[in-house]
Amino acid sequence: MKRKYLEVTVMSDEFVNSYTFSIGGMQFTENAAEGKTFVIIKVHFHQIGDDPQYIGPTDFWLIDHNNYKYDCDYRTYSLDGGLTSTTLYKNLNAEGKILYEIPIEANGLKVQYNFATFWDSPKIIEWIIL
Repeated sequence: MKRKYLEVTVMSDEFVNSYTFSIGGMQFTENAAEGKTFVIIKVHFHQIGDDPQYIGPTDFWLIDHNNYKYDCDYRTYSLDGGLTSTTLYKNLNAEGKILYEIPIEANGLKVQYNFATFWDSPKIIEWIIL
């Protein structure tokens, strides 16, 4: 999807029971809590305008078939390739992964992103991920 100054793409999604991450050259495995699973989405940004654009993982969330909202998990920041919050300037790109821990029975999932700037009314776009 394209905002006036920013292109945003959800490139992939995966459902996993565990994921690995590295700290100081050591590798660790994190398992989902009982009755839960992890959803990892990969997003890409391309800044096409002149004005800087702030991006971050908390700009995205999941919605299930019951309209229950799941915010990104704080462990996104330890995820290998996790999306970090940053400001993009003209012609710059960024991409990264965002982690969610959701109930196994959650279905009909959609990724939502608020395309509005701080002072605008919300402009929500979404991608269906099943």
